[in-house]
Amino acid sequence: MADKGKKSSDVGTSRKFSDVGTSDEEVRTSRATMRKDLEAKIAFLEEREREKEEEYQRREEELQKQLAEKDQTINDLEKEVSTLQTRLYEYEAKQKRILKDVAEMKEGTKRLQEDVVRQNEEENKRRIQEKEEIEKAMRSEMEQRQAQSERLMALQMKKQFDELMASINPPDRMMESKQMTSTPNIGAIKKVKQTPIEDYEEDSTDESDSE
Repeated sequence: MADKGKKSSDVGTSRKFSDVGTSDEEVRTSRATMRKDLEAKIAFLEEREREKEEEYQRREEELQKQLAEKDQTINDLEKEVSTLQTRLYEYEAKQKRILKDVAEMKEGTKRLQEDVVRQNEEENKRRIQEKEEIEKAMRSEMEQRQAQSERLMALQMKKQFDELMASINPPDRMMESKQMTSTPNIGAIKKVKQTPIEDYEEDSTDESDSE
């Protein structure tokens, strides 16, 4: 019985030592596995960190590039605005000159119209005056011609009358008639008293001769 108890105690002790050896190996294996897992996680995290750093750098470069492009765009816009302002100033100055020229042209046109109206009025007055002078001269000339025609007609009538009287009373008979009128007797021809018309004709003849 004692031997059996001793054997059983030995068996228990050997089992205890074998269990301790097994647990240490498992611990070492577990630690190694944990270390590998930890290293893998650290490597993964480092890779993630590196990727994030690269992504950050890439985004920063893109952002810098975008900022540079925006700065260039702003510079271009500022240049364009400056050019537009310059062109606006030039346009305003040109517009002022044009408005000034238009005002001067309007003033010149107004003066020209006034000059034309004044010249037309003066021309109309001159034409009316010339027309009146021409009409006056024509009336005077017509009156002179009418007077000359009347004198000429009077002379012609006197000449015809003298010729008629000469044909009726030849010169010899006219002498006899004069003598008879100077010594009136019965049956002698009386001297006819000259009429005012004949006096006028003689005056007209004298005036024409004097001319």
